[in-house]
Amino acid sequence: MSTAVVFPGQGSQIVGMCSELAAVYPVVRATLTEADEALGMPLSALMASGPAEKLAATVNCQPALLAAGVAQFRLLQHLGLRNVACMAGHSLGEYTALVCAEALDFPSALRLVQDRGRFMQDAMPLGTGRMTAILGWEIERVLKIINTLSLSSTIQIANHNAKQQVVVSGLSADIQTLESKLDQLGATCFPLRVSAPFHSIHMSPAAVALSERLNSEELQWKTCRVDVYSNVTAAPHRDAESIPHLLERQIIETVHWLTIMERFQERGVRRIIECGPGNVLIRLLKSHNPKWKLFSSSLPDEVEALRPHIQPSADMVDGSLDANMIELLGRAVHTLVTTPNLETDDSIYESSVAVPLRTLRMASKQWRRGKGDPTSLSVSDIRAMTRAALTAKALPQKQIDDKLRYLDSGLITSSGLSAVHRFVKPVTQEGN
Repeated sequence: MSTAVVFPGQGSQIVGMCSELAAVYPVVRATLTEADEALGMPLSALMASGPAEKLAATVNCQPALLAAGVAQFRLLQHLGLRNVACMAGHSLGEYTALVCAEALDFPSALRLVQDRGRFMQDAMPLGTGRMTAILGWEIERVLKIINTLSLSSTIQIANHNAKQQVVVSGLSADIQTLESKLDQLGATCFPLRVSAPFHSIHMSPAAVALSERLNSEELQWKTCRVDVYSNVTAAPHRDAESIPHLLERQIIETVHWLTIMERFQERGVRRIIECGPGNVLIRLLKSHNPKWKLFSSSLPDEVEALRPHIQPSADMVDGSLDANMIELLGRAVHTLVTTPNLETDDSIYESSVAVPLRTLRMASKQWRRGKGDPTSLSVSDIRAMTRAALTAKALPQKQIDDKLRYLDSGLITSSGLSAVHRFVKPVTQEGN
């Protein structure tokens, strides 16, 4: 079953977050201790005991949520979670997803989001900005009222969360004017527990400061080992170089959560696990697709209920070969289709790119139909064909390496390793 993991953003924090998990699971305690050491402050104590006002401060809330999400994800990995197909995080949660996908190390990310929180809070005086959620109205209808009130220059759509849930962000007085009008029209508005108008043009000073921080030498960005969907583009991050720019844009642009969930549905996600305090995203997802199997992981009882669904079963090793080959072939085809061609010789392109791409596409179709032949195309074959085609496209070596790391993230994880070694040709040193 295809699994996705999601991570909530600011506003989901609660005093006591991760406390019960830390009391039961050593991996959670170790992660929170690592966070304290990285920041040089007792973050875990603030998460456990508050006070709520101090925890809600953006500069504290953002590293706290990142620490909680990473701790829960590590716990699920420890208990057997494997073969995650994709991830997404809502606003701040996108940073958590990038850490869990190994695009950035945990200590560096903690310090980064602490600075991000400081930049966002300093962008404008406290109380001058406001965000509110509007329920029961589609985005077009909300935008029409904003335009009618001539507020489009100061109010933006911050989050498009569901077909009938949007969050607006802007100056406090203007948001209150909008809320009053919407109340007259029968809409339901909920002011959010945030301290500034995030995801709006009012965060431009923060975006400038964040850009410099995102591109600092301290941060060593890597290609995601699991697809992480960008809030800005609603598409997976494809290379390390583009991540900082998209995160800079995220702070002043709309979070396209509804579109990301539609992408999950298109790629066949069947199970979604939320890693973070509470179940704010799970509640939101219930209205999107009632067929999805949804799980929270913020309490020991929830983790134990989830455990049977993520622990490797006796037949998983043999059964995982199909899933892994489908994933690997899908990544290979996607990589070759989406990578620009810099080779001007059409004959080279046809023989070295088009032909292997057709072979990989045919193999992908066969595996998806349950007719794959592990003796005709091995893991090393797929990797070698992809490497050769990328080289034929005349890409710089660094880009080739980044794309191969993305491909390798679809290679067999521990639950399926022995199955592949039994059924496919050994991976040569070149293919490792």
